[in-house]
Amino acid sequence: MRGFYLKRILIATLLLHQALPAHLAFSQATWPQYGTGVFRPTLAWLTWDDILPANGLVAGQSITRTVNFGDMVVTVVLDEIAFSGTVQAPGTLASTKLIGYTPGTKATDGTQTLYAYHPMLGEKPPIALTPNFAGAGTGLKVNFKVTARAVLHGQAMDLSMFFAQNEDGNEVAGAINDYTQVTTNGSAWKLAAQTDWQVAKSSNLAAAEFTDANKTVRAHVGGYNSAVFHTIKNEASAAAPLQANVEMNCATGSSIAIGFMVYYDTGDGDPTYGMAINKQPFAITGGDPVGSTATITNYFNWNQSSPGTPRIQPGTVPETFYKNLRVGAYGADADSFGPTYGGFADEYNGYDENIWPVNAEEVVEFPINIAPTFSYIVPAYKKSPDPATPAYVMAWIDFNQDGVFSSSEYAWNTLTADNSQTSLNFTWDLTAIPYGAGQTYTRVRISYTDPATLPDDPATPADERSIAILGEGETEDHRVWMTKPNMINGKVFNDANGLTDNVIGGAGTNAGGLNVIAVGTNGKVWGYAAVDGSGNFSLPNVYNGTYSLRLTTANAYFTQTAGNALLPQGWVAAGEGTVETGDGSPNAVIEGVDVTLATPLTNINFAINRRPATDSKTFLIPNDALSSSPAGGPGLAGYRGIPLSSASLTGYVSGGSLSGSDPEDCAAPGTCHAGKTFVIESIKPNSKIYYDGQEVIAGSPNAKIAAFDAAKLVLYGQVGAGGPGDPVGFTYSLQDAAGVKSSTPGTFNVTANAAFPVKLVGFTAKVAERDVLLDWSTSEESASSHFEILHSTDARNWAPVGTVASAGNSAVARHYGFLHKDVAAGNHFYRLKIVDTDGTYAWSAMRHVSFRAGDFKIYPNPADSFVHVPAQEGEEARVYDVNGVLKLKTKVYNGKIGVESLENGTYLLTTGDKTASRSGQKLVIVR
Repeated sequence: MRGFYLKRILIATLLLHQALPAHLAFSQATWPQYGTGVFRPTLAWLTWDDILPANGLVAGQSITRTVNFGDMVVTVVLDEIAFSGTVQAPGTLASTKLIGYTPGTKATDGTQTLYAYHPMLGEKPPIALTPNFAGAGTGLKVNFKVTARAVLHGQAMDLSMFFAQNEDGNEVAGAINDYTQVTTNGSAWKLAAQTDWQVAKSSNLAAAEFTDANKTVRAHVGGYNSAVFHTIKNEASAAAPLQANVEMNCATGSSIAIGFMVYYDTGDGDPTYGMAINKQPFAITGGDPVGSTATITNYFNWNQSSPGTPRIQPGTVPETFYKNLRVGAYGADADSFGPTYGGFADEYNGYDENIWPVNAEEVVEFPINIAPTFSYIVPAYKKSPDPATPAYVMAWIDFNQDGVFSSSEYAWNTLTADNSQTSLNFTWDLTAIPYGAGQTYTRVRISYTDPATLPDDPATPADERSIAILGEGETEDHRVWMTKPNMINGKVFNDANGLTDNVIGGAGTNAGGLNVIAVGTNGKVWGYAAVDGSGNFSLPNVYNGTYSLRLTTANAYFTQTAGNALLPQGWVAAGEGTVETGDGSPNAVIEGVDVTLATPLTNINFAINRRPATDSKTFLIPNDALSSSPAGGPGLAGYRGIPLSSASLTGYVSGGSLSGSDPEDCAAPGTCHAGKTFVIESIKPNSKIYYDGQEVIAGSPNAKIAAFDAAKLVLYGQVGAGGPGDPVGFTYSLQDAAGVKSSTPGTFNVTANAAFPVKLVGFTAKVAERDVLLDWSTSEESASSHFEILHSTDARNWAPVGTVASAGNSAVARHYGFLHKDVAAGNHFYRLKIVDTDGTYAWSAMRHVSFRAGDFKIYPNPADSFVHVPAQEGEEARVYDVNGVLKLKTKVYNGKIGVESLENGTYLLTTGDKTASRSGQKLVIVR
């Protein structure tokens, strides 16, 4: 727990005020920080400056406020306000109010010396009171009632009340009798504290009169003197609250400060465990009135003017009152913050009431071996007025880390030795408790309450004794680390052939920095260990349960959300399993070995290896190295080929062979070639590959070539391709013995010193009125014969429509054309058959054009300056008006005629031999 009591007093500072200016009522004072009173180290005084309205309360008004002290809720009601007596003019009873005031402003006020407050809890300096009223002979009486209750998680709690009082004390014969009187329904009043006497006064100025079995006290103090009185109400609830009826009779000024104190101790473990509440009994030693008559008048001990007169010695709060029951090596504490505020063990002070020596992380290590029982020792202390009264110590460990202290995880002891510290041994039978290892929580409670009187409800998972409200004692929550060695053991192998032999094996390795993590079903890390240089690992702290064991280079910590498996760069999974036979898959992400942990697991093995690398190769060969009938492969029309074993493929250690590197499979870089496995990944559109007489298709089963032989692979390039800037080739990967491929394929490119015989660089088809104009070019030609033009209307059935002779041999660009005349409406497809002098040929890409019956028209129409005419270049065109008069005769240039000379109107346009003046297409001119 956090090492301080919540000894927080809510102070109600109430001022009898005769319409004083605000600056006087709220003037500031200076006093030593936190006050100087005897309660300063232990009491946290709060004020009502945020409760009273800024301009005070008038008669008949009331106010209710709730104040949260940790998880405790204190409700305070101030009501039944009434004023009577004499008020100094020009004030009236109707204008008199209760207001706040800063203590110490009045010269003879000593109230501030009793106050203390805690800035660490967000508290402000207290607001006290004392006004400057009329002189002797003027008096004002005020009555009001204060009602308070305290609730902690629905349970009414004990509530202590204090009041501090100061009045002017300058009484003379016949003056008003200054006093403050408070009647309580709680315990009898005790004098808790008073200030020192500063100026000698007559004996009747330092008195406290007790009546009604000491439940009413009338205090007379003055000068620099103030007094604090205390009462307590057990279980101050809404139905039975703590009440105080206050009456103040004032001369020149009086003040009262009313406050409330709560003590309790809670478990501050994880909120899922619930709040354990131990009440902390508060007791003041001494401070009792002396005498036995119905009305007892006592003078404070500093008054020496009347020897033999009964005096009250101020009470004290014993230094050890909260140590009567404790667990740990030091004194007990009260922590009122509970699980709502989080925090574990003693992390706020680091030294108080430690049950065990702890490190900075507040984690205690408990070794758990595979045994039927487990125990630990807890120091505890007991001091009781009746040594025969036993104390009970209850303990829980959440062995199965389910966030609940259950009855199966409960153990208890009885403490009878008094006024001494005793070590108690707690033992659990682990044969009946699911348990594992790792971080969890423990709760220890000490109380005079016999746990046999606190039944556990078997219908709920939590043991009700772990959260019951106890009448006294202490609760300690701690994080603990249950250590269990060698829970999961295994090895990481550098496995050259992976699972191809159905065995995980090879040399052990940590690949430069691997960890093994145990990932729970909730995706969090529940165990982790580094892999040593020999590949061995052992996870010591893992709870029983189901896990996925993963390899990763990432730093892992307990309860973090696990990331994906992450191997060192260049390494890949080659298999994984719980025995020598692996259940993983090569070249896959390590998803983990799924295990269920009930007893230690051994022989958890992972296979990894380094990914191979594939060589990229580029070759420049002479044209005569290519053949239409290459060795090792068939002749392909329109293609030239070369075997990879050709002497023309030079510049690499392995020549034209496919090759790569692999740390497990090859002695040196680039020496993986003959006899290894390669995969053809892609083939260029201008290329084909044949292996052992069969065409290789990328992505098909035959793209994987085992026991590779360079003489059996032939690369073909399309005629017209393969020249500078247009290599033929493919991409490929090396696959190692474990079935792992290189991450990046290698490229294999071949370029000739000139294009393979004919290189077509352009081929287009255009509509020319009712004809189709075909146009194409070559950048180079070698032994070419001619171009055959083929036509189709469905792209399936083709027929030749013409032939164009080629240049034969050329090193410069050549342009060719062909006009397909008088085509019908519809779709038209064209392609070229490129024929060499030896009869071999290649095909061009296909081109497409389309006509519609309505396409044979002039446009634009209406027109203003020119008209496109569907006629041949240079053909004559005539324009007539609607009366048949010729208005324009011209020729078609670039598919159009000019009509700028025509006026706006409607005309007829004819071309060629269509000379009739009243025929042709209608043309409208609009400008």
